Amino acid sequence: MMILEDESFLWFDFEMVFRSRSRVREYVGHEIVQYVWQLLRKTPLDMHERLLEETARHYPNRERIRFAPDVFLSHPRLTVRAARAVDMRRKRGRKPSSKYALARRLKAAVEVADGASS
Repeated sequence: MMILEDESFLWFDFEMVFRSRSRVREYVGHEIVQYVWQLLRKTPLDMHERLLEETARHYPNRERIRFAPDVFLSHPRLTVRAARAVDMRRKRGRKPSSKYALARRLKAAVEVADGASS
């Protein structure tokens, strides 16, 4: 990630260069959840709810933030969805700090933010 002259951010992930264009929506959703998960891992616990609320409320693309949790909770591809269902039931998938738990929390925060804005 780099900050541009107008103080906006440019995010470029080199592993995405070799991905299928037809699945860009999935990859972007995955990256959103990954970014928020990493952010929460590096911030104090008392800031977590505020970060989730603010991300859900102010994310610039509503369609993307609504779809992002589904990449982990109800993936569009059946094989990935089945693999994730198994992974969610494993010990690491049940942790409160797992990506699945974060995806559920983010989905709830987005629903609250959408309800507050309508």
